[in-house]
Amino acid sequence: MTMSMERMEVHAGQAATATAAAAAGEDEGETIDVPLIVYEPEVEGSARPLPVLVWYHGGGFCIGSIEDQMYRNICRRLANMAACIVVAVEYRLAPEWKFPTQIEDAYTALLWIHEHSGKEGPLENADPTRIAVGGDSAGGSLTAAMCVLCLDRGGPKLKHQLLIYPCLTNPLNDDIPSHRTYRNGPVLRREVMWWFMTQLFVDLELDMQHEFASPLLRESYEGFPPATIINAQHDPLCDHGTLYAAKLRSHGIPVMHSIYGKALHGFFGSQLGESDEAMMEAAIGLRFAFGHEEEVLDFSVGDQ
Repeated sequence: MTMSMERMEVHAGQAATATAAAAAGEDEGETIDVPLIVYEPEVEGSARPLPVLVWYHGGGFCIGSIEDQMYRNICRRLANMAACIVVAVEYRLAPEWKFPTQIEDAYTALLWIHEHSGKEGPLENADPTRIAVGGDSAGGSLTAAMCVLCLDRGGPKLKHQLLIYPCLTNPLNDDIPSHRTYRNGPVLRREVMWWFMTQLFVDLELDMQHEFASPLLRESYEGFPPATIINAQHDPLCDHGTLYAAKLRSHGIPVMHSIYGKALHGFFGSQLGESDEAMMEAAIGLRFAFGHEEEVLDFSVGDQ
């Protein structure tokens, strides 16, 4: 699969846009743009080259965009707080694009970012040996899927995975306690998740058996990167993070997992309730993964 730079536009020295090319369909010669936004930290004196966080936004694979102000804020703050470059990926959405298009777009972007890190362009300050993946909700699902793909396809060796209330298996049953407890929400109700899933999958029952869609079904997690997992207590997906953390730990993978007891699905980056605490936890996890743990932590820029 080929990937190429299509354009670059610098915004106030902080963010730039780029485009990777992904296969558009069965015709391997046909491609479609996968837009990216690149954020560099504003912290003075940050050592170059900088580590990279590849960020995948949430929205049930059907809505949301890297252009949304909340995601712009999340990416800017994580770039500043974790002293890293953040690259936000605009993968294609359902229902126009069915599973596994979103996963292939996400992986194509990851490969492009790895290939272009340290080279002339928007990623010239990036370190290709220190790349992490992260995202919220559907973006957290894509994050876990990237760990699967990097192992199975011989992709980049990831330094860390940051998962914010990810969906990691079929959320439409009563097999998991948080599915039952929060069937009616708040925020993420069963019927809402059903709508997202039926827009995404051609065959819901069959497709949800795939490791890309249900990473919790994977038998071995050997070789997965360390993880920071953040969950909201009042969320049907809460136990997905708990189960994933347990499986990673059973394979000797370091995990930092927190459940925020006053939080709802979607709280991360909202600057409401426990959002700031979760943002700081995410940044600390990334800093340790990137080797910044011995530096003095100064989050003042990220909190502006």
